[in-house]
Amino acid sequence: MVYALQIKSSPEDFLVREFYVPKFAAGNYALYSLRKERWNTEDVLQELSRLMQVPRKALASCGNKDRQAITEQYITAHKGAPRSYFGKDFSLTYLGQMQEALHLGAHERNIFTITLRGLKPDCKVLTSKVRNTFGEQRFGQGNEIVGFHLLRKDYRAAAEALKLTFTNDPITALRTVPKQLLTLYLHAAQSMLWNERVKTLAPTVTSYLLPGYGEPLDDEMLALLSTQSLEEDCFINRSMHELSLEGGARQVYQDVQDFSASTVKDGVMILQFSLPPSQYATETVRQKISE
Repeated sequence: MVYALQIKSSPEDFLVREFYVPKFAAGNYALYSLRKERWNTEDVLQELSRLMQVPRKALASCGNKDRQAITEQYITAHKGAPRSYFGKDFSLTYLGQMQEALHLGAHERNIFTITLRGLKPDCKVLTSKVRNTFGEQRFGQGNEIVGFHLLRKDYRAAAEALKLTFTNDPITALRTVPKQLLTLYLHAAQSMLWNERVKTLAPTVTSYLLPGYGEPLDDEMLALLSTQSLEEDCFINRSMHELSLEGGARQVYQDVQDFSASTVKDGVMILQFSLPPSQYATETVRQKISE
């Protein structure tokens, strides 16, 4: 038997559920539970916009969930209908009304059940702390490339990378893209810078700033910016104010709770644990499992 760690061999191997306690009240926002597989969150929201006949900007979610997984998460729709919707590989169940829309990170934790395959019989579960690096799903298929174009204010390159149609006004073309999606690209670039910097931090450092405006950047982060032809003020956008990117503290280590691991049988191990929003289960796996 050839041993090689396999994560997400199929959507059934990666189950994630948001833990969120809704605050129901009379309001203009319909709350739904979304169960999906083989869709990332942004793509399924685009499809739901069409199906529900509401603008994409009327829909909001707590977090962006990966395509190669079975996920259960919450979304709100401004003036959404009190009914359920069904499509290929997803279902949307109406739960009630709220006074406010959801926002990224509104839920308390994500709860994971992950089946790993291809493990050696003597595979070990490590007890060391897990660095809070961003997982590969944050970057998708080159999300950070568009993000770096936006940080450089190279709007033409960003619009071309997104295959938008325009003549001499790439900013107008970019504004046809939902703000949440453009922000996702910026966050991918920000996350790549964070990952590179965190690798070099001393083990005693427990918090470090995500690069952005409003906080001073250290010399090491400034050096990383220069490798991308960026300067410290790149996070302030005066042409597209909505794309200014604020900095803020982020934990250097993950807050892994309720962790359990089965014994390895036929190369298979099942993990269960939970993480706060914006911490990545794939990073937990890669850092806690010795192949």
